[in-house]
Amino acid sequence: MLWTLTFFELLDSVTIARSRKHIETFYDTTEIGRFPERRKPLSFHCPLTHRTDVIGFNEIFAQLSLLQLVVYAPISYILPSRLAKYEALYDTQVGGAKAN
Repeated sequence: MLWTLTFFELLDSVTIARSRKHIETFYDTTEIGRFPERRKPLSFHCPLTHRTDVIGFNEIFAQLSLLQLVVYAPISYILPSRLAKYEALYDTQVGGAKAN
């Protein structure tokens, strides 16, 4: 029950935040007053560490991009002579596109 209440409170706050312009345009807000002025969001870009002997986020991303994680591509283990069989079994047709 607590989770549900929290979810709906969150939903209400998001709904109001997203419909602020609609409310200001189409409703009389003299009784409730104006919405508070929104401040620009703050973005923080913190380094992973201040040590110079440790790689940063960009270097980690570059190293991860070089990896070929074959566990996520099991089709690479199928012999080319058998590929058509598995395509026929597991490919799905969605609208006009074909997905593997």
